[in-house]
Amino acid sequence: MTRALAFAILMFPAIALAGSGYDPPASGGGGGVDGDGTGVTDEAAFRTALGLGTAATANTGTTSGNVVAVGMGGTLPALNAGSLTGITASQVSGLGTMASESAGAYAEVDASNVADAAAWRTAIGASAGADVQVFAANGTWTKPTGASWVNIIAIGGGGGGGSGRVGAAHSARIGGGGGGGGAFTSIVLAASLLAGTETVTVGQGGTGGAAVTATSGNGNDGTDGTASTVGTWAYAGPGTLGGGGTSAAGPNGTGGVGIVSGTAGTDGGSQNGSTASSSAIAAGGGAGGGGITNGNVQGNGGTGGAGSLAKISGGLTGGTSGSSPGNSGGNGTSAATGAPYGGGGGGGGGSAATGATAGNGGNGGLYGGGGGGGGAALGTTIDSGAGGEGADGIVIVVTSF
Repeated sequence: MTRALAFAILMFPAIALAGSGYDPPASGGGGGVDGDGTGVTDEAAFRTALGLGTAATANTGTTSGNVVAVGMGGTLPALNAGSLTGITASQVSGLGTMASESAGAYAEVDASNVADAAAWRTAIGASAGADVQVFAANGTWTKPTGASWVNIIAIGGGGGGGSGRVGAAHSARIGGGGGGGGAFTSIVLAASLLAGTETVTVGQGGTGGAAVTATSGNGNDGTDGTASTVGTWAYAGPGTLGGGGTSAAGPNGTGGVGIVSGTAGTDGGSQNGSTASSSAIAAGGGAGGGGITNGNVQGNGGTGGAGSLAKISGGLTGGTSGSSPGNSGGNGTSAATGAPYGGGGGGGGGSAATGATAGNGGNGGLYGGGGGGGGAALGTTIDSGAGGEGADGIVIVVTSF
């Protein structure tokens, strides 16, 4: 009672308590607290002297208007979410991004009832990111649980380039033709149309025609690429082969057929090979190899066609021209691993009337670039240039939920 009375007097010094025999100290003077009032001049000092803390005038608790007390372990008790009202973003700065939903909008998820990722998304009402499956080789696509739409992207394999002709002096010797580029296809389907699994076939690049080592003979054809498919739903055609050089021609390969066809290779040159066409999205064709004229004038190979000009600044460039005598064409530029872009076609090899061998055609770039044609050679001890390899295709299946 004595302590309570003293506290009342201390908190309200202007009030004299009748019958207490206590006179309040003058303004600025000391006040007694259990007999020790030296230096106590205001309410804050009295609270300090009494060990009451700065929140002495408020009750503790977790409801509105109370002061939250820190427990013995140094932790705060659980709060009633309904009491957390009127908090502004500026008052919680430094705590990261706050959810915009109101208090009490969240429910605990019972993990025992959540069997997979799709069930988790359903339980928390969240949308899922896309499921992406990339196929660089044949395989099987499995439809993910909860799939809504499926985007299939495919590029066919590129055709292999032909090798150049070998012939006697003062005869026409034409370089090998460039292989065609693979087609590009992209199609979006409702997931319900597809089976639970679908067979995926990834197009393979064609091989280049082998060099001619005899003292006389026509060049060897390359081989066709193969198509990329997903079940019966999507098809990206292959580039066809570049023909071997003869005394009359070095036929070019044609581009694969798809939503966007690949570009054709170019014919082998009777002297210089020509540059192959480029594609906005699909793969570029290979360039023809250089030939040797009746007057024994050597020629350079052509430049391969670029792929994916509309997708990448400058496109995936075609291989460089192989100069004569005997330099090989450059390889076409490849897309980054797993990227849905048609590659550049290989450059044509340069012919050779001197030296040991004519230039080989460059290989097509991933994905689906056509191989370049090999250069022609003078038929003594000089071999013709081999055709370049066509590049493999790719299949990418993107599922949204």
